Parts: sequence; structure tokens; C-alpha cells
Amino acid sequence: MINILLWMGIHVFVPAGGVLAYLIMLKRMKKEHTSCPPVRSLLLVFASYGGVLLVLLTALFWKWSALASFGAAYLVLGAPLIMGAVAYMQFPTRVLSKYHSLVYRLALIYAIAIPVVVLALRAFNLW
Repeated sequence: MINILLWMGIHVFVPAGGVLAYLIMLKRMKKEHTSCPPVRSLLLVFASYGGVLLVLLTALFWKWSALASFGAAYLVLGAPLIMGAVAYMQFPTRVLSKYHSLVYRLALIYAIAIPVVVLALRAFNLW
């Protein structure tokens, strides 16, 4: 019974919560009449940070799988490049609204932090 609840928590409730938070953010942007809202960029930011959360929860509380390995590989190899591109594209628009600024900062942090963390783990032979 506990395994089913744990699986549901990690693989159903956490992603559903992320989708709900994304939709709430879209609704807020629409309510505040944000000009040119960063809908796609925000989706990429939510997906990347949500993926990191899912991989961490899987590593800590569930069984590692090939799918988790694929997800981790994407988050380490592909997502920093995508987040770097998002930050680059959002740089000129970061002053339009607090949402543009948030997307820019979160994308930039991800693009810098993940490679630094991976290199640090490799340097100390922890990964």
C-alpha cells in the first residue's frame, strides 16, 4: 500500500501539481494583461525544474529505472542548452514584466548551475 502511495505521489501528484502551477501562472499573466506573455519559455522552465524534482524524488524514494536515466541525461546534457537559449531569447524582454524577468533569471540560473554542479561532482569523484 505504501509503495502505491509513494508511486502516486512522485509520478502523478507532483507532475499534476506542476501543471496546475503552470496554468495558475498563465491565468495570472492573462489577468494582469501581461504584454507578450512568455508562455512557451515558462513551459520549458517548468518542465526542466519539474524534471529535476522528479529525478531527485525518484533517486531518494523510488527505484531507479532506465526512464529515470534518460530523464537525468536530458536534464544534464540537453536542458542546460535549452535553458541557455531561453535566457538568451528572454534577455531583451526581461524588463517587460515580472514574469519575463522570472523566466529569464530561472533559465539563466539553470543553464549555469547544472553544469557547475555536474563538474563539481565529477571533480570530487562523486558521480
